[in-house]
Amino acid sequence: NYVQLPLMGHFMFGGKRLKGFLNAGLYAGYWISATVKGEMPNILNIANDGTATSSVYDYENPYSYNEKYTFNNIKDNRFEAGWIGGLGVSYNLSKRYQVFVEGRLLYSFTDQQKNYSINQVPRYNTTSGINAGVMMSLKNFSTKK
Repeated sequence: NYVQLPLMGHFMFGGKRLKGFLNAGLYAGYWISATVKGEMPNILNIANDGTATSSVYDYENPYSYNEKYTFNNIKDNRFEAGWIGGLGVSYNLSKRYQVFVEGRLLYSFTDQQKNYSINQVPRYNTTSGINAGVMMSLKNFSTKK
């Protein structure tokens, strides 16, 4: 679970109904909570049924885990900041409704871990995504004459 606050400028270009747009700005985020889940070979339950396909590790009955992540104040950096940019297109269906599609890229300035060891390799988040939706305006989308 992660909370993020973007601060962006919205630049539009194009005609009355079909418009392109560019979003650019900064964001700040905070890592609230997390879960760690997955599967691994069950090395504590040795499979020995005498068949040629059996192995030392029981791959057919893996060890599954799903637990809350415990943050480490020495290693984990829960605050994140970076830049955000997006490019998209929108179409005015009527005076109040607009559909849009946008591609976004977020690049972090801050490391996801604190500097706790020598020659530590920093880990920065880079996130890309596609946003699509319908917007309803309380005012008209059409330009004033």
